[in-house]
Amino acid sequence: MSRRIFTVVFLLVMTLPGPTMAARHTGGNTGIGFVLGDPDGLSLKFWGKGEQAVQIRLGSPGAFNAFTFTATLAHHFEPFAVKDDSYSIPFYIGGGFRGSAMASSFTYLDGGLVGVIGTSVFVKELPVEFFLEVRPVVALYDDAVGVSGSLHLGIQTEGALGIHYYF
Repeated sequence: MSRRIFTVVFLLVMTLPGPTMAARHTGGNTGIGFVLGDPDGLSLKFWGKGEQAVQIRLGSPGAFNAFTFTATLAHHFEPFAVKDDSYSIPFYIGGGFRGSAMASSFTYLDGGLVGVIGTSVFVKELPVEFFLEVRPVVALYDDAVGVSGSLHLGIQTEGALGIHYYF
């Protein structure tokens, strides 16, 4: 039952109208920035038509010799109007995939599906976006050092605070 409710709410959110990307800030449709959270690293955001954007992130999940790659497609919407049009605060929801790897005395790999729920602040006169997001992750991972075939299914939550500069 709760899965059906989630599906209906998700479909309604995906069809809500919102302002186009160009109305939110100065600058172009491509943003590059930095993210603090899990994982820390670089972030690229590419806007398509309307309210859809693809975000690609490459970072380190805390280990010195590890990296994480995440790609998500999100739909942005504004559930409430802001009286002053000099800024906007859209929310977004979407999904994608994620993978991590570490190479040292042992090998660690994981990969899985990631959801994204977040909010942004756009200032119309600036080519920047400030964002805060939470990402639930369902991943297949190997957590045993040097033990072959020890794959597990895990669920975790990642969070991030970041900024994109648009050009």
